[in-house]
Amino acid sequence: MMLGLQNVSGQIQQTQTVQTTQSQQTQNPSSSDGEMRCVKKGDFNISLKLGYLTVYDLDNSFSNGGTPISLELGYAVSDHVIIGIEAGEFKLQTPTTNIPAVVIYPYYNTYYPDTISAAYSYYYSYSVIYYMADLQWHWLNEKSISLYSGLAVGSSSVSSTLVIESGNPTETSQPSINALTYQLTALGFRAMGKHVGVHLELGYGIMGITSGGFDLKF
Repeated sequence: MMLGLQNVSGQIQQTQTVQTTQSQQTQNPSSSDGEMRCVKKGDFNISLKLGYLTVYDLDNSFSNGGTPISLELGYAVSDHVIIGIEAGEFKLQTPTTNIPAVVIYPYYNTYYPDTISAAYSYYYSYSVIYYMADLQWHWLNEKSISLYSGLAVGSSSVSSTLVIESGNPTETSQPSINALTYQLTALGFRAMGKHVGVHLELGYGIMGITSGGFDLKF
């Protein structure tokens, strides 16, 4: 009889131990699967981005659309949402324009062009610096990979320089202008290891139709 009571008591203690362990695991979900997810609440992310095929590349007004490069610092406020700030810059250049210089002479108090004696060429060079606040929604957040969409909105400062190449070469700076800027990410893909990863984005805006880069998570 005593032996039977001891066996029942042991089984009760084992059951309580298992229940306690399960409760602790529930309260502290630190499984390896959770640790390896691309986005985990509380993570900081640093991203280096390069853009391609910007709206300026599609504009015939520019011979060189530039390659945007930016640095972003983000913070995961949840397992699906990252907020951040981003800063970047790129340069633009218009095609070179050739202007013929003419020699004029007076004829009956009226000036007429005579012959073309020389020519000069010029182009405009632009420098664009931008700052944006960024929001990413990682709607698929699995182990090591995620798919997301996002929107970044901010301001850009555009400064220009008139460059005259021939004749009397000069460079004349023009006043800077500020403009609203944005980047819409329709689809983003991120592959992430424990601390280092890569990403590729498709969208539209100041970073271009496509952009990609490297990520650091800590």
